[in-house]
Amino acid sequence: MEIMDYQLKDCPTECKKISDISISYGTSGFRYDAKYLPPIVYRVGILASLHSKYLNAAVGVMITASHNPEKDNGVKIIDSNGHMLCQEWEKYATDICKLGHEQLLSFIDKFSKDMNINILGPATVYIGQDSR
Repeated sequence: MEIMDYQLKDCPTECKKISDISISYGTSGFRYDAKYLPPIVYRVGILASLHSKYLNAAVGVMITASHNPEKDNGVKIIDSNGHMLCQEWEKYATDICKLGHEQLLSFIDKFSKDMNINILGPATVYIGQDSR
């Protein structure tokens, strides 16, 4: 737990505070005005790492704007098989993204124990971006 604690303490200020918007992970991941995304992307990175550890396989995180208006951006997790994140984990994504920074460590600790995830095990997360 000390390793994770150290890394969370180094979290950039703009990634700590979750805004008061209604947060929900859907088919296209999280889609919001870019100004709301830094804390969401930070938490998606944590969850993607946990998902990789859980599966013992590589997963992906896609930063995307696609065909949406310029300020409308998104982030989503790609499962190890290249498909969308499974529905069970969509709920976990929503849950972690609603937490304040001070709640993240206890979430990670409880979640990793409940899901039998070796928190010190390796994780592989590929990052992609939409280039349109």
